[in-house]
Formats: sequence, C-alpha cells, structure tokens
Amino acid sequence: ARAAAVECLRGLYLSGRYAALVAALGEAVRDGMAEGQADALALAAHRQGLGRFDIDRAFQAARAGLDGSVAVAGAAREAAESMIAGAAADIARVLASSAEEASIDEIAGYADTFLRGDNVGAVARWTEEALWTAFGAGAVDLYRQAAGRFAGQGIAIDWLTDSSPCARCRQNADGSPYSPYDVPPFPAHPHCRCYLVSDVRLPVAMLEPYLAAA
Repeated sequence: ARAAAVECLRGLYLSGRYAALVAALGEAVRDGMAEGQADALALAAHRQGLGRFDIDRAFQAARAGLDGSVAVAGAAREAAESMIAGAAADIARVLASSAEEASIDEIAGYADTFLRGDNVGAVARWTEEALWTAFGAGAVDLYRQAAGRFAGQGIAIDWLTDSSPCARCRQNADGSPYSPYDVPPFPAHPHCRCYLVSDVRLPVAMLEPYLAAA
C-alpha cells in the first residue's frame, strides 16, 4: 500500500509542481520567521517602556531581510518532503484498509480525499509545523543578531513549556537559559507547543526604527 501511495505522489515531482510547492512553502516560512523576529522586538520594546511599537513595519523589514535566505529555502524543502511523506502515509492507510471487493475507481476515490480540497490532513499538519518552526527560528535569529552586533550584551533565551510538557521539553526548560547559539532544536517534536522568550533588554538601536517617535 505504501509503495502504491509513493508511486502516486511521484507524479508530483515529474509534473513540475514540486518546485511550486517549495516556493509556496518558502513564502510561508519567510513570513513565519519575520513574525518571530518582529514579535521578539515588540516584546523587548514593551518591556522597556519605549512607547508604541510599529510591529507591521518591523515585520516588513524582517521579511525583506530574509529574501534569498538559505535557511528559508532549506526549511521549505524540508516541509515539502514531510508533507509528501505524510500524504503518502495517509493514502497508504486508506489503501490498506480498503475493502477487498472495492473497485479501482472506489479506491482511487478514497485516496483522492487526501489529495484534494481545503482540508488535506498532511498539508494542514506540516504547514502548521513549518510555521511554528519558522516562528521560533526567527526569534532565535534576532537574538543571534543582537549578540553579534552588541558584544557583551549577554543574550539569554528561556525555553517555556505549556501546562503538560513531555519529558524532553521539560528537560529543555530545566536547561534554560541558553545562549542564542545553544538553544535546543525547536520545536522539540511534532505538535510541540513550547515557545522561546528572552528577558534581555535589547539595545535601543535595534528598536528605534520601529518606534512611533522614530
């Protein structure tokens, strides 16, 4: 069943649509990373009482800075591969559980439900994972920029969990705070809902371009 599902999806590569899929995911990943950076800046400005922060302007600046990013391209390819593998697994389960007397057309109809429409399971799962991963990566990248531009700033990042963390996430939280270069892989696993935050006072020079008074 899995072999048949993979063969079905192989057409995605041969049709030329794989490049379009990666490009679309690249846009989503770039937006997720830009949102992570903008939110981290906004939080720092709020904690320092620096006045109204233009988060949209920060988002647009971060997004422009990610044009041509190798990290974005790599994350988009990884998300595409995960999405395709997830769809293949979904189709394989359908084929394996189909009634023995089902016709080819009936089986094709079952499989088609996983590949069309606005609620394709594998697409929803892996798009969400890609965006949450990108959000965290954007925040970490911002803190790395701060550490690189302002030596001695002492950037520290905390791994925060939800109300019922798994053992791995609890261990990551217990290991906090981390330097921007030592943060454990985020998210720690599929459906992870931990998040990263820093209490550091980011240099005002990083925040001024997005303040209402600037």
